[in-house]
Amino acid sequence: MRNALILLVICLGVTITSCTVSSDRDNHKDMLIEGDFQFIQIYADINKQNSSTNTIREKQTIEQIIDRINNSKSESAEGMAYEKGPEGLLILKGPDEFTTKVPFFKDSGDVLYSDYLIHSTLQDILPTSIPIEE
Repeated sequence: MRNALILLVICLGVTITSCTVSSDRDNHKDMLIEGDFQFIQIYADINKQNSSTNTIREKQTIEQIIDRINNSKSESAEGMAYEKGPEGLLILKGPDEFTTKVPFFKDSGDVLYSDYLIHSTLQDILPTSIPIEE
């Protein structure tokens, strides 16, 4: 009886630990982009000499963009090879010159950030009121 109880406690401990590790991996999206950003600069094509840019300064819009990126379907980009790199770039700027750069692919709309490929078109990430010039 005592051995069965010890075995049960061990099995429960292993199950709880494995569920916690799995849950942490599944929740990585919640922590992709964090911070207090004052504005976002959008570069439509970083490969062009005079790439068009848009700047977003509205706090609510900035938070909405970050929420949409963090909640989009994503997968690990480790070991992935790309024919060409991302053309677009979001630069999120915070206080004291703190910046976060988020590259995106214009053709597919996928975002590449923090070793994750985020499956979301740029139009899905940005509010429709913000045009992206090509």
